[in-house]
This record gives sequence, structure tokens and C-alpha cells, in this order.
Amino acid sequence: MRLGEVAVAKKKKTTRSAAKTPAKRAPASRTKRSSKAVKKAKNARTTTKATKTTKGKTKKTKRTVGVATAAAATKKADMVVVVSSDRPAAEVAGELKNAGFEVGEVLHAINQVTGRAAPSLKSRLRGIRGVEDVSEAHPDFNIGPPDAPVQ
Repeated sequence: MRLGEVAVAKKKKTTRSAAKTPAKRAPASRTKRSSKAVKKAKNARTTTKATKTTKGKTKKTKRTVGVATAAAATKKADMVVVVSSDRPAAEVAGELKNAGFEVGEVLHAINQVTGRAAPSLKSRLRGIRGVEDVSEAHPDFNIGPPDAPVQ
């Protein structure tokens, strides 16, 4: 092959590969619904109500209910669970997990378990043997520098 023939061969290869490339597709995020939207749609139901208008005709109206409650049920908050010294924190963390609490960390030194759960689970979590208290975490807590004046 001569130098000129190599350049022609390279051009032919690039045109062939360009012809084989498939057409562009829409990104997956545009074609699929998010998992939260699917959960909301599954929990929602449509009700139909027949009402009479001022002219005596019957009018049907549709209303979707259950979407807000489904979103509220899936919303989780950061929580701190204080464990009594009667039981090991690891055992209590296992029972918390079985009750629906997402365990983040088990702090053995201070007998606390951090994680996430729906606020509606607080009473169930408090009922577990070895749990002293369940409270929502407050991320805006700040002690301040050591040389700061006492407030």
C-alpha cells in the first residue's frame, strides 16, 4: 500500500463506522418515571362524584385522592434513639431495624443509635425493650468555640 492509499482506506473506515452508529435515544430519565412517582401513582385512587348543575343537568367530576398521604408516609426524618444500659446497643439496633428504622450508626460509648425513620414510627420504636427515648435529630445544634462567652 502506498501513502495515498492508506489515507483513502482510513476515510472509508470512518464513513463505514458512522453509518453503523444507531440513532440517538432519549435519556432514560425522560422515558421512565421516578420510583417516588410510581409509588404515588399506586397509592392514589380516583373518585367520581356526580353533582347537579344550576340548569338541572348532571355533571361528573373526578378527583384523585391519596397522593399527599403516600408522599407523607414515605418521608423520613433523621432520628436519635437513646438506649438504656440494660441491653447492648447492637441488640436494640437489630430490633429497631426490624421495626422499620434505618440504622445509620450505633454509638456504643454513649448508648445511642442514629438513623432515619418515618415520624409516625416513633411510638412503635419507643415500645421496644431497651429504648429510653426517640427524638428527631437537630442538625442546627452548635456549641460554639471554647473561648466564646456563655449565653
